[in-house]
Amino acid sequence: MTRTDMTRTERHWLLAVVAAGTLLRLIGIGWDGWLGLHPDEWNLVQAALRLDWPNRLLPDFFAYNGLAVTLPRLLGAAIALGPPEAHHVYLAARLISALAGGAAIFVAARVALQLAGSRAALLTAGLIAVSEPLIRWSHFGTTESALTLAVLLLWLLAIHAVRAPSRLRDVILPALVTGLALGLKTSAAAFLVLPVSALLLNRARPLRLALPDAVLLVLLAVALMLATSPGMLLDWTTFRAVMAYEGGIVAGTVPVFYTRQFDGSTPLLFELRQLWGIMDGAPLLLAPVGMVLALRSKRWKAALPALGFVLLYGIIVTGWEARFVRYLAPVIPILLVFAGLAADRLLRLPSVTGRVALIIALGVPVASGLSTALGFLAQDPRIAAGRWVTDHAQPGDMVMFEPAEPGVVAFANVESAVLPLEAGLSGDAPPLAEAVAEADILPILSRRHWSVLPRYPGTPLACAYYTGLTDGSFGFRPVATFRREAPLAGLFFPGLAAEETRVVFDRPHVVIFARTEAVPAETIARLLDTEQTCDIGQLAGSFAAR
Repeated sequence: MTRTDMTRTERHWLLAVVAAGTLLRLIGIGWDGWLGLHPDEWNLVQAALRLDWPNRLLPDFFAYNGLAVTLPRLLGAAIALGPPEAHHVYLAARLISALAGGAAIFVAARVALQLAGSRAALLTAGLIAVSEPLIRWSHFGTTESALTLAVLLLWLLAIHAVRAPSRLRDVILPALVTGLALGLKTSAAAFLVLPVSALLLNRARPLRLALPDAVLLVLLAVALMLATSPGMLLDWTTFRAVMAYEGGIVAGTVPVFYTRQFDGSTPLLFELRQLWGIMDGAPLLLAPVGMVLALRSKRWKAALPALGFVLLYGIIVTGWEARFVRYLAPVIPILLVFAGLAADRLLRLPSVTGRVALIIALGVPVASGLSTALGFLAQDPRIAAGRWVTDHAQPGDMVMFEPAEPGVVAFANVESAVLPLEAGLSGDAPPLAEAVAEADILPILSRRHWSVLPRYPGTPLACAYYTGLTDGSFGFRPVATFRREAPLAGLFFPGLAAEETRVVFDRPHVVIFARTEAVPAETIARLLDTEQTCDIGQLAGSFAAR
């Protein structure tokens, strides 16, 4: 029989793993010099700074719900001992993410302990602690870390709920956790599957009692969501409009530049490929093994709520046209718990070769997570590039940036403008050609445009533009390149198949082009006005070789 408690030594090991994992989430927390180079985080912080109690209670921002804004604002004020500035709120938001990420390690271990015992709990804690995406998201003042913690808490409560009924534990506490999660993000409504299914699975609770309890749970969660996000009711018209806009982006009916990367992607296969990359292989392969083992055990009911959630959430997410990797955040800790269960069972097999192979395979995500955490201690490449331009730009030099790049804020004291890239690559070449001819320095701050626009039907001149830029036809040559340095970065850096936010938010490859030859705008326009095809891989090589 599997023990559901831990020895004193095992508890000490668990606390050590939790402490180490939390440290990995805290080091390099000021990775961008508090400039707000993560666009979602920047939006949240700007919304928080607009709050001014009691004069202004609503931030006029509904892409996230109220708790995601007010909680960093309150903690930021405590840190500042008064009205906070932007860096106080960034610090507060990232501390919340990092500490939620650390707490998730402990909760995941408790889940695994209930399912398969103490060794599975320690293995699960280790997998969660070094998980590359969970470490990355813990460095951002957004909601992913808190939502993963909420999912694990709800699963732990569900495990207890399927065993013996208790209205406090099975209804009130899940309603509290779900309501707070909804206060962060409306998409957390899917989390209700965990506590509601647990209520229905407990045979000691008749259906005539389980259904009213489920309704009560949902109503309490919604009430808490509204209490933490009063703007939903007080400014219902704006909230509804924002939700319609955000829903249109997710559904693909509202075109925006940052979803072009998903054109032509295959549902489910795209998500599985992203999971393979961010989970570094072995844990993703182990997860279904752990699911089967859990379902074949005497505690199969404890696994059902999580499996039901993964199935439902997977159906929802793979049905969206927008396939940002952060949408997968709630399922990753569940997959890692099942991977921990599988690793525990496989490590008990008599084959020494098999155990060694498994340990080596699990060493890959360990190395990946450590590399990512240590990388946040390195200087952000956009900050390094900004300093380079400030040091090397001559008086009167014009710096031209590509649009929608948050890294522009790292370039101070230079004369700058934004290229009319969208219109130019869509077919209106002369204005873009004139801007390029006027530029003296042209920083490429991420792959956001060059890796997507050449294969996008709406920008037929993109190949001609990037070919002309990289081969010198426009009179530019690369003079400096910057990357976020990290141990084994070359081994674990995401490739072109990776969803772009895995790169552009915190570890872009920056290339600075400088003019070495004056090329007339008419010549550039003629070079641009030729539709051609190009291989993205070769284009990537042109940038990577700089």
